[in-house]
Amino acid sequence: QELLHSRHSSLVTCQNDIYNLIIASNKVALETAASVVESEGYKPFIISDTLAGEAREVARELVDTVSTTPSESMQYKHLTPDIVSRIRSALSSDESRKCLILGGETTVTLLGDGLGGRCQEMALAAAIRLEEVEADHNITFLVTSTDGQDGPTDASGAMVTTDTGDQAAQQGLDLRAYLESSDSYHFFRSLNGGDNQLRSGLTGTNLMDIVFIFIET
Repeated sequence: QELLHSRHSSLVTCQNDIYNLIIASNKVALETAASVVESEGYKPFIISDTLAGEAREVARELVDTVSTTPSESMQYKHLTPDIVSRIRSALSSDESRKCLILGGETTVTLLGDGLGGRCQEMALAAAIRLEEVEADHNITFLVTSTDGQDGPTDASGAMVTTDTGDQAAQQGLDLRAYLESSDSYHFFRSLNGGDNQLRSGLTGTNLMDIVFIFIET
């Protein structure tokens, strides 16, 4: 900066009339989502807008945390202590219908030649983990992009429940095979006639992704 000023002092001026204003962000999207969730009869809890990491691993950690009572000994690779603490607080609330809301953007390491995106991959991984763990409440795990396009697909995301594993088995769909071939798109396109796959259409904006975890006790 000193060099620039010394060589071009006559050209360097301070622009005091320039302002930056953020008119939309993932945080704003989460707050709006919370209002919609509340209007549907659920108590919303905004957990974090900094979710990141490998999509399938993040999904697994989230399911583990909401399906069991988190203990100090649980190890987390992607969920920060603050996120875990906020989830614990939400789970301890007395509301029988609640929704945990998280925002951010995960990543996907391609393992096969399938088709999908981070949101659908998270949902598929969550369905597998929901099948493996025990929970004393009903869980619905929904992940969607805010731009309406999850990866190179026409879907924005997907939704799974504690019953998705059984439904897939009844329809001859191997959840793990689809996940290992990075083919979450075709899994959800096939499951229940595509009813679990979300298609909002392009929204004209991109405020990263949103995860909804609905819990009913």
